[in-house]
Amino acid sequence: MAGIDVASRMALTGLLIQENRYNNNPSLEETLGFYAGGPALSVANRLIRGGNDLLSGETQRGIEGILPADIANAYRSSFGRYAQQGGAFTRRNDPIYDDITNGELLMWGLGFPPSEYTFRQEQNSITKRIDINVNKRRSLLNKKYYVAMRMGDYDEMMNVYDDMIEFNKRHPEAAITPESIERSMKRHAETTENMHYGASFSTTYGAAIQEIRDAFKQ
Repeated sequence: MAGIDVASRMALTGLLIQENRYNNNPSLEETLGFYAGGPALSVANRLIRGGNDLLSGETQRGIEGILPADIANAYRSSFGRYAQQGGAFTRRNDPIYDDITNGELLMWGLGFPPSEYTFRQEQNSITKRIDINVNKRRSLLNKKYYVAMRMGDYDEMMNVYDDMIEFNKRHPEAAITPESIERSMKRHAETTENMHYGASFSTTYGAAIQEIRDAFKQ
């Protein structure tokens, strides 16, 4: 009712096993490191991120990264980014939660962010994960179709095409159409054409990379 998120500080869930809120799709190594490393690994990662931010010119974020979490919260809300910018913004300076009140800044400094901010972050996390997974599945089907076509495996092409039909039923807004298949096949063919012993490079810097590769032969 006050617009302050206290649930994350008072919740009794996840006391034994917690999810990594900052990594939606961790690898096995990252999962083992998260649970085995515990708070020590978290502190080390904060210091590394803070140091990298300082080196790249992100002074405010760098200072926040190397400070303990409670002091970083107080700093952000009193002298740091949130107080200066009037809210939370991305690294591209796009607003996440702006037009913040003094009361919200005070509570944020004590470790209780605005409930609207945490809601937007959770909403972004869930919807971004959906978007990534749908597009990953779409790209995988197009890739499998191209590989089957290149190998002349028509049975596999038909199997993949059936999977595409099922994909389109589940995700009609991201449907794989004949036109999109044709565009994808052209992109895959261009990638294959520009492939050098299993590695592909951008068209922007490709010519310079080729000169570097040729220099190895001299």
